[in-house]
Amino acid sequence: MKMAWKEIVKNKVRFLILGSIIFLVSLLTFIISGLANGLSQDNASFITDLPNGTFYMQEEANESFPLSRIDNYTLEQIKQGHPDAVAFSIQMGFLHDESDKQQSVAFVAATDSPLFEQVRHGEIILDQSLAQEGISVGDSLTISQLSGTLEVKGFINQKNIAMHLSHISV
Repeated sequence: MKMAWKEIVKNKVRFLILGSIIFLVSLLTFIISGLANGLSQDNASFITDLPNGTFYMQEEANESFPLSRIDNYTLEQIKQGHPDAVAFSIQMGFLHDESDKQQSVAFVAATDSPLFEQVRHGEIILDQSLAQEGISVGDSLTISQLSGTLEVKGFINQKNIAMHLSHISV
């Protein structure tokens, strides 16, 4: 220990640089892990905010909800046993505002349910974060997957979902 201490005192600059590097790597790791944790919660907040229940998925989807599709017959069987059941779909995509600025969003479509805001065909409800980007109620937005425009009917708070599309019919 005495020899190590003498070495540290003799080469202060070398050990100061080495200590600084270790500190900066630790700080970088802390910041990146916090960012990753925040992004994962942002992406999962929609599903974690849903009430407790059971999620039904196709067996062939290998537990990947974007690949799962429940057919009408199965949905009707589920709704007979659970009248408050809701079918919904989530898909990632982009929308363009009136100035052609592109926004990355999660599209959500659902059957009638009190869990989702009611909109008509051609209407959307956006996350409040998009209002900070300059989008307002009444704006017309275009989506490359659809022809035509969608009108902004309102905003929701703290759902981290960028869009609710009109209800799907099954």
